[in-house]
Amino acid sequence: TKLRENKGITIVGATSEQVHNLLTADNNSAQAEFFDLILIDEASQMDVAHAILVFCSLAENGSIVLAGDHLQLAPIHQAKPPKDLENMVSSIYTFCRDFQNVPDVMLDENYRSNEIIVNFALNAGYRNNLSSYSPNLKLDLSSPIPIQKPSNWSSDLYWTPEWQEFLNPDFPTTCFVYEDGRSSQWNQFEADVVVSLISLLQDRMSEQLANEIDPLNGQIIPSTRQAYTPKEFWRKAVGVVTPHRAQQGLIVSKLQKLFANNNVSPNDIRDAVDTVERFQGQQRDVIIASFAMGDPDAIAEEDEFLMSLNRFNVMASRARAKLIVLISQEVVDHLSSDIDTLNKSRLLKLYVDSFCRNYKDMNLEYFDNNSFKQVNGLFKWR
Repeated sequence: TKLRENKGITIVGATSEQVHNLLTADNNSAQAEFFDLILIDEASQMDVAHAILVFCSLAENGSIVLAGDHLQLAPIHQAKPPKDLENMVSSIYTFCRDFQNVPDVMLDENYRSNEIIVNFALNAGYRNNLSSYSPNLKLDLSSPIPIQKPSNWSSDLYWTPEWQEFLNPDFPTTCFVYEDGRSSQWNQFEADVVVSLISLLQDRMSEQLANEIDPLNGQIIPSTRQAYTPKEFWRKAVGVVTPHRAQQGLIVSKLQKLFANNNVSPNDIRDAVDTVERFQGQQRDVIIASFAMGDPDAIAEEDEFLMSLNRFNVMASRARAKLIVLISQEVVDHLSSDIDTLNKSRLLKLYVDSFCRNYKDMNLEYFDNNSFKQVNGLFKWR
């Protein structure tokens, strides 16, 4: 009623479908001059068709603000768009930017991540004036990662003091690269590494990152040394990103088994392990990426999906203080026969081959068929 009578200021938050339902309530037409200002958040994920539903509610001389990022994931469609009509069915952000030539304005400060992670993001195609608001943001551990095996360490997990290197707060970007050659969809070794790292972070991560600057006063927020509650640990502290549901299921089942007696909800664990698509728009203090694949034939079959620049950019930019990537050498070395896919694989290759420029040989193991098996690789960091 307030909208139709145009009285006072009314703020409405809704999806595009809900806006359409609002317009057509009481059998009214699908258009009405309800809103003087329409703000579409995550506009790079909303396709043109859904945006039109919202635009039908714009008042004469009204304004539209599209907040989005064309270097992140576009709307998902079941089929490829018709040739030369890609912009017509892409995101509303891309349609206005590339087809209607509406100039975009990029924010110049990143409030989520530290300087190293933001500097990596520049390689995706952002302008060089993008900087981190809290450049020295890093993990604040209430106790150091142990050198000796903890007394409660699971017998199903390999122990090594090398886990310190993975979780060192001074290494914001890290990766472990190794020869695999056979894994497809799921990977026992990477799943065990993920579970080992998370088990060490549990009860050690402070709820407040070190060196975070308060946007309200420009001062560093004091450390609390208060550990995350179990629920907040899975919602804010750690996130695991993997391309396939099979690997997600394997990691979730291992984590649920390990934390079964820690008053942790299985749903909280499940929500912390997901695909890139589900993580877009979220953030975590630590992001662990498990690519899980090593079979060259399987990699070639889905290289467009696996090595997408936008997908890797989304994954990397979810991390606030630390990014850990587990990846086989076969994925890194793969050269797509499709020139567009090959060009877009550059971000992933750059991260592993040159951005994480420090390296050392590292031998790890994982538990399989009642015995531990060795995995030799390179640990890299920056």
